[in-house]
Amino acid sequence: MEQYFSKITALIILLLVTLSCKSNLDQQFSLENDQLIEEWKSENKKFIQQNSEKLTDSQMLKSLDSIVIEYTINKNKKLAIKFIKTEKGVKRLNFLKKSFSKEEIKSLLKKVPESIKTDTNYIALQKYISPE
Repeated sequence: MEQYFSKITALIILLLVTLSCKSNLDQQFSLENDQLIEEWKSENKKFIQQNSEKLTDSQMLKSLDSIVIEYTINKNKKLAIKFIKTEKGVKRLNFLKKSFSKEEIKSLLKKVPESIKTDTNYIALQKYISPE
């Protein structure tokens, strides 16, 4: 009986540690995502203030487009890769899937924990990379 309680206690501790790590990763993702949004807003504002008088409208538009691409695609790709072991990371990867090669996605999906493999974003990515 004592051995049974020891196993149950060990399982509960393992579950709590796992949930704590998942929670910390989710919090870290949210924090870095919020920082990315603030950085993008700041860069936009700074660029407009520094260049609105110097550049033509079309030059401004092209430059602002490049800032948008840098933040909405390139930096978000890095976020998806860094947090691929979280639901939010998989969701971000699914959102940006056309910005990755199918081989890159296949490689990243190998890192996804079993607990996330039933998530709709994971399933959508599996369907996206599977041969038709």
